[in-house]
Amino acid sequence: MDTSYSLKEKVGQLFIIAVQNDELDDSLKRAIKHYNVGGVILFQRNLRQLSNVISFIRDIQLYAKKVGRPPLWISIDQEGGGISYLWEGTAVSPGNMLLGATNNPQNAYNAHYHMGLQLKKIGFNMNFSPVLDINNNPENPVIGARSFGEAKELVTEMGIQAIQGLHNAKIMPAASTFQDMVIQSSIPI
Repeated sequence: MDTSYSLKEKVGQLFIIAVQNDELDDSLKRAIKHYNVGGVILFQRNLRQLSNVISFIRDIQLYAKKVGRPPLWISIDQEGGGISYLWEGTAVSPGNMLLGATNNPQNAYNAHYHMGLQLKKIGFNMNFSPVLDINNNPENPVIGARSFGEAKELVTEMGIQAIQGLHNAKIMPAASTFQDMVIQSSIPI
């Protein structure tokens, strides 16, 4: 990190922010220039038309460069299956539960690698995927088909391959969601 950054600018690098629209407006420019945010996450509201998404991402990175900021993380939550925000012009990969049902980690690699290639081509460089939750709580409907399965060994193997697929496509994976996670430690806190 550039040691000439102020404390405010260094802290700004820790934030990935959501934006309300699909164009580089004054609010986003201010966040980039004055707060040195580390990145932007795009959601469905920002992804209405693929050509606009590509232009928006390009504009963000060009503006950051113009004002002397580092390239931003441009992220999305594109898990595959039902949690896929990009549909136009992309092949949506199967969901994790379907991949897990094949019991073949190579399928997780392939799906996430090809998803990553598509994301990279659009301009993304980070994906909040794969979901690494173990589907062991029927009371938690949030996870369900987003999980590779109920066995920790299967989820681990599939997750490792999914991460490797995104990594090899030059997309930074950010595993998620860790619902109902209990951290066990022998170190007193």
